[in-house]
Amino acid sequence: MVDYSDCNRSILAPAELKEAQDSAHRQNLLSCETTTDFCNKALLTPAETQDVAGIISLQNLANCETGSGICNHSALSPAQLSEVKSLEHERNLLACETGQGECDKSLLTPTEAKQAAVIAHQRNFIACKSGEGYCDTSQLSPSEAKQIADTARQRNALACEAGDASCDPSLLNAKQVQPTTGQPAS
Repeated sequence: MVDYSDCNRSILAPAELKEAQDSAHRQNLLSCETTTDFCNKALLTPAETQDVAGIISLQNLANCETGSGICNHSALSPAQLSEVKSLEHERNLLACETGQGECDKSLLTPTEAKQAAVIAHQRNFIACKSGEGYCDTSQLSPSEAKQIADTARQRNALACEAGDASCDPSLLNAKQVQPTTGQPAS
């Protein structure tokens, strides 16, 4: 598409002037269809205005359904609003279960809140046991804390045995340290 915005239209032949006007109209229509910030709706035909309104409506619906971009709930039909509310609830539940994104626990049913708490506890336990991710030891039961401590000792003993820099010799027991060298037992 040729940009005629800076041309001197007074010196154009009638065919060239028509081409410039058509090009400007197409550019404006494209702007209205893609980025409404640069759209002059007053220059659209009634059919184009209707098409652009449909595109804007679909974009709003997509924003509402995906949770990305600005969502205007008031522009949705009752059926669309019901579907969007359901999707928003599912996104919130997923955020609560995975620990990713913002979780509003007040929007969960009692069963969902209990399920999300169990999953969060399991996620914390796995993080503590693996040594990866955020571990809140205050959330562990006494038996889980013992398991985590045992796993950490085993991980440390293996690190020491392998000569890894993460080895903390002070955490080794007498059986794991060779008495003559002070080095980890092989």
